[in-house]
Amino acid sequence: MHFSSDTHSPAAGSLSVDLSPREAPPPAQRSDATWWGYEQPLSMRVLVIDDDREVRQLSANLMAGLGFEVDTADDGETAWKAICFSSYDLIITDNDMPRLSGLELIRRMRSMSLEVPCILVSGMMPGPEEVLAEVVKPGAVLAKPFKPAALMHQAEDLLVAQMERILSEKKSSLSAPTAT
Repeated sequence: MHFSSDTHSPAAGSLSVDLSPREAPPPAQRSDATWWGYEQPLSMRVLVIDDDREVRQLSANLMAGLGFEVDTADDGETAWKAICFSSYDLIITDNDMPRLSGLELIRRMRSMSLEVPCILVSGMMPGPEEVLAEVVKPGAVLAKPFKPAALMHQAEDLLVAQMERILSEKKSSLSAPTAT
């Protein structure tokens, strides 16, 4: 699903949804995809945000090829509306975009206690990497231009770490003594 800000309509900034087939991965890619040696759960969702259509589509196709359900957005403000509307397991966002930068989007998410792993992609980093890493956490920073394998590797690391955190929390809650 592609979320887009419609700047040509009277209600500029309203959320419109384009369900065109070029934005959604073919069902066969999602149904029997495996990644990193594990069967990919169909419910894992990624939001790719970039104002450059080609970069957005490349990143979306990479994630769809790994078996993820992928939504896209063309700017940060539209992405925020999508995040409020749906839940995601990973967010890949460009930094330099109209209406709301990727870094501002991540800061907004963190201020609302949304701990979804994020990959901030930028041709010009908006600050020192150590500072960015702390804001994006849990997440990663990736410089443009990037190799597809680098994006896939970052996604793998973040999603595996997220699954390990979830499993650890589940184990802790199961082994905690119950009050009688």
